[in-house]
Amino acid sequence: MEKIMTLVSEESEEISPELITTILSCLERDKDVLPVAQKLGEKVLENCASKLKPLLVQLGRRLRSKSNMNVKEVRNQMK
Repeated sequence: MEKIMTLVSEESEEISPELITTILSCLERDKDVLPVAQKLGEKVLENCASKLKPLLVQLGRRLRSKSNMNVKEVRNQMK
């Protein structure tokens, strides 16, 4: 699964907000996320860091003033 998600991310010209929010939702600690899903999210972010970094920086700028947002709100901000 890690290889597939990494390949999809690396080969895509444009990465969808849905893919990014799905990866980020795996990293939530206060949610019932399986440790294996958290590890998968971490690995995909590590593998695709150079491609995802500009998108995450852009998202961070948008959300800087809204630090208590949940994943659903983040997803809505990215649209």
